[in-house]
Formats: sequence, C-alpha cells, structure tokens
Amino acid sequence: MCIRDRIQDIMQKAKLLLQKFVKRTQDYLTGLQEAFDNKEDCMDREESKSKKEKNSGSPKQAPTAFILFSNERRAKLKGTNPKLTEDDILKQLNNEWKQLPLSQKEAYTEQEWKAKEKFKEEQKQHNEAKKMKEEKSDKLSLIHIS
Repeated sequence: MCIRDRIQDIMQKAKLLLQKFVKRTQDYLTGLQEAFDNKEDCMDREESKSKKEKNSGSPKQAPTAFILFSNERRAKLKGTNPKLTEDDILKQLNNEWKQLPLSQKEAYTEQEWKAKEKFKEEQKQHNEAKKMKEEKSDKLSLIHIS
C-alpha cells in the first residue's frame, strides 16, 4: 500500500469520525433545547417533590467548634456595631477564627467533642425509643387484624 492510499484511508476514517461527532453533538444540543423548552415542567416537578419530613423529636446535631465560637462572639459584635449586616458579621467571625491561635481553638474543640458525645447518646436513646414505639405499633396492628 502506497502512502497516497494510506492518506486516503486515513481521510475517510477522519470523515466518518467527524460525521459521528457532528451527529452526537446535534443530538446533545437537541436534548438541551428540549430540556430548556420544558424547563417549566421541570420546575413544577421540583416544586411538587415532597421534602423528607423531619422528625421533631430527634436530637439536634452537635455544633462545630466554629459554630460555638461564632455564637459566643456574634452577640459581642452586634453590640459593638449594630449596623453590621449578617454577611459582614459572618465575614468578621470567619477572619477572627482564622487568626485565633490553636491554644484558644482547643477550648472550642473540646466543647465540640463533648457536644458530639452528648448528641450520640441522645441519638442512641431516641433511636431505641423510636424502635420500641414502632414495635408496639406493629403489635397493635396485629391485634386489630386478628
């Protein structure tokens, strides 16, 4: 096979690949256009999705060290400068946290660990109570069926 034949063969393969690429790109763009045209339908579906109901009796998640620090400092910042917006307060708290020495962060970290341990215990008790309630409910439903 001479070089000219090889070049022609490569050119044919390149044309086929280009045609496939153009076809796939057109299919992709058509799909995007259809999705854009149906965006109102999508939005309606998203609104109709029911959110997972939160169990009101479950214990509250343990705060992080930064949250504990923020809660403590936020009131002081608002007191010294009541005109600060929430965004400005958060930015300032973030900067203060970054500049806080590790020795001072350790106190908040220790509080975080204690809160996590307490949360785990409360969660365990809550799950046990929930399980017992479900078992009791199952037994009652069996009695009504009989």
